[in-house]
Amino acid sequence: MDRSWTFRLLDELQRPDCPDASEVASCIAQLEDPRATPVLLGLLLDRTRPAALRELVSSIDGVVPPRADGESLEAWWAGADHWERRATLRACTRREGELVLSIARNPGHPLWIDALARMYDGFDEPRYQQQLVAALASDDAEACRIAALATLGCSPIAALHPLLDLTRDPRAEVAAAAIAALGFHGSRVAFARIAECRTHEQDAVRAAAIDAATNRQGWELSLRPPERARVAAWLGPELVRVIDERRPEEATRVASTTWCRPTSELRATVDDRTVEHVDAESLVQRVRDDPRDSVRIAAVESLARMGARERVSVLLGILSEPPALGWRLHVALIDAARALGLPLPDADALAELDDLDVQIALARHHYSSGARTSAS
Repeated sequence: MDRSWTFRLLDELQRPDCPDASEVASCIAQLEDPRATPVLLGLLLDRTRPAALRELVSSIDGVVPPRADGESLEAWWAGADHWERRATLRACTRREGELVLSIARNPGHPLWIDALARMYDGFDEPRYQQQLVAALASDDAEACRIAALATLGCSPIAALHPLLDLTRDPRAEVAAAAIAALGFHGSRVAFARIAECRTHEQDAVRAAAIDAATNRQGWELSLRPPERARVAAWLGPELVRVIDERRPEEATRVASTTWCRPTSELRATVDDRTVEHVDAESLVQRVRDDPRDSVRIAAVESLARMGARERVSVLLGILSEPPALGWRLHVALIDAARALGLPLPDADALAELDDLDVQIALARHHYSSGARTSAS
């Protein structure tokens, strides 16, 4: 974007009679111009400024109040006001996870919804995702909406049925968010419900369903004909048609459903080292014990790249266990088994799992030249 507008936008944002302050703040955020940060930080820390202005500034990424050298977060938090705390909470990482979790567990906290939103990215542990699932039952429409969208980061299986229930919520913004989140689940039940909502009477819900139905388009592109046929048989002709149907020209993406999966998980770290630099035995322990799905998946992928056939073999028993969050670890293990020519234990039970990504991984494994299932 054209950063020559940065300072004009900053001046406009500070006008007392600015009619489009929210849009101006959004434009500043999209510019991601580091020259704006000191000005925005000054506005945030100036407690004489209008609350509405400081609220907008606290929503812009990168505007984080500084702490004195050696000052703990707890000590700083005690002296900060609401908007300073909000900006800091939005920038919290897993290292400040206890603060995020303590707020997410307290629906009465003024920053409760902000804590839920923060768990969208980088908080892929059951203890965090459980708070999002719990918030799906809230009477607060905004909490439900934000919690639904925040589950996009992990698509926890525990969220599936609460999200299905929310698609019937009379509040359009809540139902639309639930449908957006369901679009990232691989369940046939989710696909079927999304298909039903494409003719919903509320425009926002209908648009969200049309959009969500296209999330899995192209699922078959990486598959060979027999693999594709196997997965298509699992889906059934109606759901294949729903997924492959092109979005109508008149359908538009709803603003409240434009979240997508975060990318920070793609480079998971272990003790500040990439998993590629960890020895095989330590990687096995991470797969078994680490609470983070991203680290466990990255560890499995590293073991496969190392050719650690015996190490991966001992981990395949995880496939018979209920997932801690979603199915992505199962997919990673099946892919690793295929890459290393390992058979899968209890393949018939795996074939019953209700997840498209699992079924794609199973199909690729089944027809691979080096791997065979234990049922074969």
